[in-house]
Amino acid sequence: HAAIENFAITHISATPTFYRLILGAKETHPCVKRITLGGEKSDKNLISKLEKIFPNAKINNIYASTEAGTILASAGDFFEIPEEYAGKVKIIDSEILIHKSLLGNSASLNLDASDFYRTGDTVEFAEGENGKKFRILSRKNSMINVGGYKVNPEEVEEALRKIPQIENALAFGKKNSL
Repeated sequence: HAAIENFAITHISATPTFYRLILGAKETHPCVKRITLGGEKSDKNLISKLEKIFPNAKINNIYASTEAGTILASAGDFFEIPEEYAGKVKIIDSEILIHKSLLGNSASLNLDASDFYRTGDTVEFAEGENGKKFRILSRKNSMINVGGYKVNPEEVEEALRKIPQIENALAFGKKNSL
């Protein structure tokens, strides 16, 4: 709470667990203009309490595309499939596939004949690693992840072209640490 006031924090993005940890205090923070919840399930009760603590904040609850939660972790940019996921995570034709046993129950998931979900995430293997270490390259589809939202660049281009002063447009993703 002190850091929010001392640094005049205006935007906070965190998990519902983080927000639950600050609920006990009686302070309010009118300086905060935007709150984003993501990474785990939230509920109306938590949101109503956050509205009292952050009376001027627009509150968004997001679902990041985490089909299976965190499976891969790395200190650098190359990953390995952990032993615990051997046979449940695989790479075929440079795409990461995840077995249904690691996914939540959803009728909207398209599984292949062997019950694997094609993530659309493509990889390249590190040289000299015998196919063990790989770097994630991109998504197979053209969608761009913008703060947890999927944006179709073709739709953006089309909308821009409808503006009389714009002759042509090109939308693309740009790497960002956030």
